[in-house]
Amino acid sequence: MTNNIKKEDIVMKIKFLKKFLLVFFFLVCLTATRVFDVVHAAEITDGVTGAQLKTA
Repeated sequence: MTNNIKKEDIVMKIKFLKKFLLVFFFLVCLTATRVFDVVHAAEITDGVTGAQLKTA
C-alpha cells in the first residue's frame, strides 16, 4: 500500500511541476519579448537620432 501512495504522490508532484514550469516558461517568454521590444525600440530611436545628427 505504501508503494501505491508514494507513486500517486510522485505523479501528483510531477503534474504540479509541469504546470508550474509551463507558467514559469510563459512568464519568461512574456518578459523576454517585452525586454526585446524595449531594446529594439531603443535601437530604432538611437538610429533615428543618429541619422538626424548626421544630416543636421
